[in-house]
Amino acid sequence: MSDTWRKSPRKLVQTTITDSIKKKPRKADTTPITEKEALENDFEFPTTKDPIIRELHGGTGTLAYYPRYFTQAQADKYLKYLEENLSWKRYPITMFGKVIQQPRTIAYIGDKEYTYSGLTLGPTEWDPIVREISYQLEDTLRLPRDYFNFVLCNRYEHGEEYMGYHSDNEKPLGERPIIASTTFGQARPFFFKHKTDKNKKVEYNLEHGSTLIMSGLTQKYWKHALPKRPKANFKSRINLTFRKVVS
Repeated sequence: MSDTWRKSPRKLVQTTITDSIKKKPRKADTTPITEKEALENDFEFPTTKDPIIRELHGGTGTLAYYPRYFTQAQADKYLKYLEENLSWKRYPITMFGKVIQQPRTIAYIGDKEYTYSGLTLGPTEWDPIVREISYQLEDTLRLPRDYFNFVLCNRYEHGEEYMGYHSDNEKPLGERPIIASTTFGQARPFFFKHKTDKNKKVEYNLEHGSTLIMSGLTQKYWKHALPKRPKANFKSRINLTFRKVVS
């Protein structure tokens, strides 16, 4: 059985996101789902901004891509602001027992501590513009206000900077995390591969102003990466990944 593509609002064949996100924009139904529903139940995406939904092989996760989530003017404004106002640093992480410098700079904002690859970040105060973006995402998905309580920000200054294959499967995120990934700046390819079936792969070209939602069991069964592109004349790219730390 192959992966399937389709545009909403057709009904999902495999419900891997949450049942209580209805097929109505928030303007039509302003009642958010509860935090328990968002964490525990399957749901469907609303049609707001027309996401392209992909159900991953065998019910192993769901991806929803919004190619033009932000307008050109919004995306340009956010890119400039984020480059100039976040505290970008290069932090060491532990990979396969070795301490290395991350091949990109990062910033972080959140209400709780978050640890990955031996690096513990937060808590910090929220930047008002990053909070503005998180509220837009919560409104689109009809999530409770302040559902996203941590955002990891990655900055790639050129094609040599990258992110290797990994899953955001840390225990504090829960088994079925909803992760909203927004991109500003240079478009770059973004790959998924199944953890056990190497023939199962998915690729996106994440564009300026786009948003990709990873949900269901995606982090359990799939890894994702932003590979190097050293020969290309890439400009700066900033990616914000909004998530909920539950413990």
